[in-house]
Amino acid sequence: MDFEKELKVERTNIPGLIVFDLPVHGDNRGWFKENWQRAKMTALGLPDFGPVQNNISFNAKKGVTRGIHAEPWDKYISIATGAVFGAWVDLRPGESFGQVYTTRLDPSKAIYVPRGVGNSFQALEDGTAYTYLVNAHWSLEQKKTYTFVNLADPELDIQWPIPLEESERSEADLHHPMLRDARPMAPRRTMVTGCNGQLGHAIRDYVEEHGLEGFEFFFSPGSFGLNLGSKSVIEFFHRRVVEVSLNLHKNRRSYERLAVIADKVNACLLHTFPEDLERITQGGIVRIDFYRLMKTGHLFRERLE
Repeated sequence: MDFEKELKVERTNIPGLIVFDLPVHGDNRGWFKENWQRAKMTALGLPDFGPVQNNISFNAKKGVTRGIHAEPWDKYISIATGAVFGAWVDLRPGESFGQVYTTRLDPSKAIYVPRGVGNSFQALEDGTAYTYLVNAHWSLEQKKTYTFVNLADPELDIQWPIPLEESERSEADLHHPMLRDARPMAPRRTMVTGCNGQLGHAIRDYVEEHGLEGFEFFFSPGSFGLNLGSKSVIEFFHRRVVEVSLNLHKNRRSYERLAVIADKVNACLLHTFPEDLERITQGGIVRIDFYRLMKTGHLFRERLE
């Protein structure tokens, strides 16, 4: 491991996959580093991805190999102790599908992996601790949206330092499909509510004109002629939030984003029933990003893509 490196970023052949050199300060006691520093790293090009969960994979023996898994969230990967050989495969639909990038990670190096890029690694030392921040809570519902490719796929031609036949792998990882049979990661699923007004229709038109996928539109009760300031409307919305959460769970439908077009009713909903929305989020059924749009859809359009 190199000490006292300058914090810097390196782009890769996979769009959005970014490698960071991290300054590690060592002395007779050991070492210290700023593992993730939002202000400094976003200034260098790290997306402000909003992590909500930190995971650690402890690998007891050299040769433990995991992957290749693509999950429906972004992640920032670093090493607490030990070292890994990492391999990433783009499993998003498009021209970069199947692109491979490999590098060695130790505590002085980290990598940002965008949603839909398959992740894998091989521990190069006993007792390697591999840690990563993600911007969605794990849930069984989300796991159903993963996509996979086989570590041993000859088309990928990953040069594992320790031959795979000598490595320690899970039974599941032995049987993932080859790239030619792999299912590309589906687009983010976004529920858009409150879209029966002028702004809502403009957003629907924008999504259709630009061929954006994964958007489902729902209308607010204003279209039913209800008094928008009445207690009955608030109660209606309260029931709808609970119904949506239950129906999504029952139908095993996973939304990663809930876009709320701000009007009086929706604003009232957000302030009155935050515990319901939080419960849905914690259940992994929706990843909530609130786009409060008071005048134009400009901010929304920037974030749609």
